Amino acid sequence: MIRVKSLVVSVLSLFLVVIMASLTEADGVKEETILSVMNSGGVGNGPTQQTVFNISKSYKITYVMTYHWNNGRGTPAGGTIALRSADGKMFGPWGVSTTPGQGGVPNANWIANPNVVIPAGSYTVIDSDPATWAQNGQSGGRGMLEIKGVEAETSPHSVKKESPQGQKGASKQIIESIRNFRLEAIEDPIAALKKYSSVSNLKEFTDIESALFTETPPGVGWKYYIATATYTVVHLMEQTHVVLFYHPWSDTAIITLWEYDKNRFVITRAELILGDYIRQYGKTPFEAQPLWERNSVTITPLLAIQIAVGETLVAFENIFSNSGKVDRNSPFIKQVRSFDKNTQNKEVARAMIVAANLRFERAITALVRYEDDKKFEVYRDAASYLLSSIKMGDFTQLIATIPQTSQETFDFIKANNKKIGMFKVVSVLKTPNDCFIFLSHPIDPNNVLVLWLQTSQGKYGLRQAHFINHSFSASYIGQMKELVKIGRQL
Repeated sequence: MIRVKSLVVSVLSLFLVVIMASLTEADGVKEETILSVMNSGGVGNGPTQQTVFNISKSYKITYVMTYHWNNGRGTPAGGTIALRSADGKMFGPWGVSTTPGQGGVPNANWIANPNVVIPAGSYTVIDSDPATWAQNGQSGGRGMLEIKGVEAETSPHSVKKESPQGQKGASKQIIESIRNFRLEAIEDPIAALKKYSSVSNLKEFTDIESALFTETPPGVGWKYYIATATYTVVHLMEQTHVVLFYHPWSDTAIITLWEYDKNRFVITRAELILGDYIRQYGKTPFEAQPLWERNSVTITPLLAIQIAVGETLVAFENIFSNSGKVDRNSPFIKQVRSFDKNTQNKEVARAMIVAANLRFERAITALVRYEDDKKFEVYRDAASYLLSSIKMGDFTQLIATIPQTSQETFDFIKANNKKIGMFKVVSVLKTPNDCFIFLSHPIDPNNVLVLWLQTSQGKYGLRQAHFINHSFSASYIGQMKELVKIGRQL
């Protein structure tokens, strides 16, 4: 088992990941205090007046803090903060991190970092626990708080072009942009990268390319990587989204920042990162081997892949979503949500990435070998036969060749036969008696179908079939872990 020991040193600065749309003063933009209703007087609970403020121009709200003294008791945990415009539009609610108040009062300061642009107008602050929100005579009965931000027009990351109509429209357009990018990348990855990347971002992809594909031609490498990766999206605001492309075979991920420019979404930043680094929230040690390939994994590769995908994407969503159940003030979270420009650390990161991704070359080589392998033709023909039969609605021989094929798998195939018939083979994992075929849908490549083929009396038949989708939840992870017990008995 390979272990990258150098990761233990300065681990929080190894990965130079950008993902927040604004970096305020780090980018040379001065953060302003938009509203402060704080004072040193004695406080009571429950505001008697609404906390309202007005702005004459658009601001990107970077910081909102509400104070919950609660007679020296603080609060059990943080809640949420939102802004409501005069026309009733809600911004938020946003999850908060907390810090102690004077004298160590627990969770007295509720802090949200929404990084959301709001237009000029009048806004009311909505706190999820007004009963403990502090106020006094000096505040005029208003809830005590502080709001900071930067002028949207002067922020280097602000998008000057008209944005999609509303959050719903933005969400739909970013998904369509990602989908088109993947489809085009499968055909011509180099052209797709140029089309969907900003000019300044192309160098970052070149750096990633040199780290991932030391021997493989870039066109082949990108095609394989993008086609067999799954993704998840965190919506930061209408014009800015963070997208993680996770490649389970190499157990690496590319974090990308998508911003709206010239009536379309483009990738403006990209960074390569290890799966372990995300799943473990920056805690050492990390393994260079993919999760599914490690000696300690005693389950089937199919289940290991699903668990790796689920845990990685859920951890990523926790880190970048304001509602994620992580410590927002931890050094790791702050590091991964910002961009460290220390070039020395970047060289350390690159050395680690190159070492860790030597296995990616083996995966590429193995795939090409299987495509040329005469034995693989049997598996490919078996998969094609199954898909053709499924598409035509012929299930009579589906479970005949493999006695172990479960009724659940049969029912699953029968219920999804038309959709399954359109899938195409994108990757293969072979063992002496088993073959795991990963297929991607041409219209929705984010959905991956896995067919587990197994030999029986000289024939190849279906043992299990599963869909893998990027929309994983904690409950799904629990289900996968339960399946581990089954996998160990197979």
